[in-house]
Amino acid sequence: MLKLLHHNNGFQSFMKSLTMF
Repeated sequence: MLKLLHHNNGFQSFMKSLTMF
């Protein structure tokens, strides 16, 4: 999970996932 935050692209995907909820 932290690895995703390290990457800007990964962070955007993470935010999109939260928006889906």
